[in-house]
Amino acid sequence: DEPNSNLDAEGEAALTVAIQGVRARGGIAIVVAHRPSALASLDQVLVMANGRIQAIGPKNEILNKITRPAGVPLKVVSGLEETAS
Repeated sequence: DEPNSNLDAEGEAALTVAIQGVRARGGIAIVVAHRPSALASLDQVLVMANGRIQAIGPKNEILNKITRPAGVPLKVVSGLEETAS
């Protein structure tokens, strides 16, 4: 998370392409991010606040309904895509 928090738009785009490549080959990418823009290409998110899981599910659904106490940083672990067995 900290290494990618200072990426510029070009660096973030390159990281997104790399993650998409992993997923295209059947891999699972786990991304820890503070910025929702880092989640653009991902399907599932797990949201943590105060060290506890607050929500898990489809990215758009979860990010639209999430709440958190004022001043508590939001940690989003994303890329928990369910794969067919």
